[in-house]
Amino acid sequence: AGGTTAAPARVYFSQIGDGTTWSGRGTGYFDFGRDDGEAVEDITPFGGGLVVGKATSLHFLAGDNTDTFQTSQLAAGGAAPGRSVLATPYGCVIAGREMVFLYDGNTVTPIGRAIENSYGVASGEFVSLSYIDGSIYIADGANQKVFVFDLNAGVSIDPDKAFRRIDQASSPGKWKVVFFWPKDFTFVCPT
Repeated sequence: AGGTTAAPARVYFSQIGDGTTWSGRGTGYFDFGRDDGEAVEDITPFGGGLVVGKATSLHFLAGDNTDTFQTSQLAAGGAAPGRSVLATPYGCVIAGREMVFLYDGNTVTPIGRAIENSYGVASGEFVSLSYIDGSIYIADGANQKVFVFDLNAGVSIDPDKAFRRIDQASSPGKWKVVFFWPKDFTFVCPT
């Protein structure tokens, strides 16, 4: 469960395997960077733990039970509002407000340099990430664009190679399905 207005950096947890018992470690929650006043934007499982994205910081929660849980702030990055943190076979991709990052379990690396002049999430706007067959699709509500980044190809400083615009004329003769998940716990979210 996410934070509250009074504690936006708070993430509540249930007992492992029991989504009805919300207690543990004496408190049943973690505060991620509580002094910065920022809300948790998104959370996703990755590398035996959870990657937690906030506007100007990323955090990792490791451990396999309430006695061994440990939190750490990652050295770089930040997450935009929405479904902005996504685990892939290549690492955890994070769509920040001004940059796209890849966390490989050790290092957070900017991978969106090729699009930084056209990518940017306006305050209050949401992004949504999807992973399909080696490519990341970033739906950017602020710019009303979908950026496509081929993780198989690596990073290129040439925007025409790192990202491409998709429309009805892209890949003629092939079916296209693009699916994006709404932000968790909103009125359109199925959870």
